[in-house]
Amino acid sequence: MSRYYRMSLKVRGLRSETEALGIEEAIDEEWTWEEDPHAYLNGSYYVSGESNLCGGESEEQFARRVQDAVLKAVGRPVEIEVVATFLENLPYETHELSLEEAAERLKELK
Repeated sequence: MSRYYRMSLKVRGLRSETEALGIEEAIDEEWTWEEDPHAYLNGSYYVSGESNLCGGESEEQFARRVQDAVLKAVGRPVEIEVVATFLENLPYETHELSLEEAAERLKELK
């Protein structure tokens, strides 16, 4: 069973854009990330994308896998944040306007 997610990755404490490029290369196989020419800014790298977690992998397992790839790429301790947003069955509200209510509202707007 696969589950649809938006994953966001933020890495803080980078020393150069070269480190960000190393991260980009290391995580490329881990998820479907959106291209962002401004992913590296002021010592931070941020990227996100939507795809499916498959094979029973948990959010925690995914986060660990991506964090490990980042640490291997940078080769020193950095702050890493992975945010997993489950996109199926999101909470929502419906706001309907019936014909009668629309007619009343239209009168108010005139």
